[in-house]
Amino acid sequence: MKYYLFRIAIILVLLPYIGTAQEKISVAGTVIAAINQSPLPGVNITIKGSKQGVQTDFDGNYMIQALPNDVLIFSYIGMSSQEVVVNNRNQINIELQEDAQQLDDVVITALGIKKSRKSLTYAAQDISAEELVRVKDANPINSLSGKVSGVVSNRSASGVGGSVKVTPRGNTSTRNNQPLYVVDGIPLLNNSSIQPTDTFGDVENAGNRDGGDALSLINPDDIESITVLKGASAFVLYGSQGSNGVILLTTKKGKSGYFKTSFSSSLTVDEAAYIVDFDAQGEQSIDDFYTTGTTAINSISISGGTENAQTYFSYANTFATGVIPTHEIKRHTINVRETAKLFDVKMTMDASVLLSTQDIHNKPVSGFYFNPLVGLYGFNAKNESLNDYEDFEVFDPSRNLMTQRWYQDTSDIEQNPYWILYRNASEDTNQKVLASLSLNYKFNT
Repeated sequence: MKYYLFRIAIILVLLPYIGTAQEKISVAGTVIAAINQSPLPGVNITIKGSKQGVQTDFDGNYMIQALPNDVLIFSYIGMSSQEVVVNNRNQINIELQEDAQQLDDVVITALGIKKSRKSLTYAAQDISAEELVRVKDANPINSLSGKVSGVVSNRSASGVGGSVKVTPRGNTSTRNNQPLYVVDGIPLLNNSSIQPTDTFGDVENAGNRDGGDALSLINPDDIESITVLKGASAFVLYGSQGSNGVILLTTKKGKSGYFKTSFSSSLTVDEAAYIVDFDAQGEQSIDDFYTTGTTAINSISISGGTENAQTYFSYANTFATGVIPTHEIKRHTINVRETAKLFDVKMTMDASVLLSTQDIHNKPVSGFYFNPLVGLYGFNAKNESLNDYEDFEVFDPSRNLMTQRWYQDTSDIEQNPYWILYRNASEDTNQKVLASLSLNYKFNT
């Protein structure tokens, strides 16, 4: 009897909590600017206390799944953030007011020139360091995706270590629409040594193997902030190189005080996102071929100094494997930055050295030529699977050497994928040294 009374008491205690269990509802609406009633694209809508969020579309519309008592946070560059309780509503329209404090912010433009944000004649949008490393990527420019309104960021098919195509102002040219990158006030040439240009692949472009870009060698944890300049007037500061827009990268530097050490580590797991629909045999071969990719990024930094001299040092490494077998990348980056005030604070010195090295084994290609995916998707042997040809070579007595083993005659386009990966392996090495020295002397103090 006591046992049953105890169970009834427990149920009565938990009943209020069970009754308050809530299901998520769809909340939609439009976000506009209060000053001119125009829709705001790219507004961030997040649920307070969680990482769930969405962005408004080109017309300022949004839709998000939330609990009836959740608090929605609406934030936009240059506007004051708003917090709104859902209160079991399915329609919430918002008007954002201009933030006068943000308009008074300072933007570092060409060669370290500082300008008030409200004096700029072109659009400027910032991304903080916290946003960049929230979901850490081996190439920090990939972190721009979905965070800057009007900017399209597309990564290449070469996986980790590949280049990124960024289009801040739309396609204005049939050749090159890449923006100019400026690191700490210094324009940086970001042209890839080799870019895919042909469907088949040719000798001049190394079979359409992506050569990567310079910014992929920068440690994401070394970046303080990124500012995207999207207006056409931005090219006045940088000439024709800035006609497609400018992306300003400000890196971290030491601060006065005790020396501090910080360490961060992240692990990302990748799977093949889209697979062509085949029959059961074809799908099994594809599933057996692809692997689970991993990306591990480790970073340690030390910073500190006195009121007149500060030091920043960082080391980072990246070890990654792709979804295609044998695709591996190893990267090491060292960054040293020293800032000092000399001659009774009349001279300011800022010196930095960035050293990086990157080795990629079997970087994926985008053309048909020597692409293992051509043989993978073209495999059509009856009563056999692709695993039967994982033993990819056989001895040919007439030629006294090992030859390729495949279910049909090979060609320049279709070959055994494992033969390409193990007998036609590629090695890409990229080394970079970026050094800068800035001296600023004030004659009148």
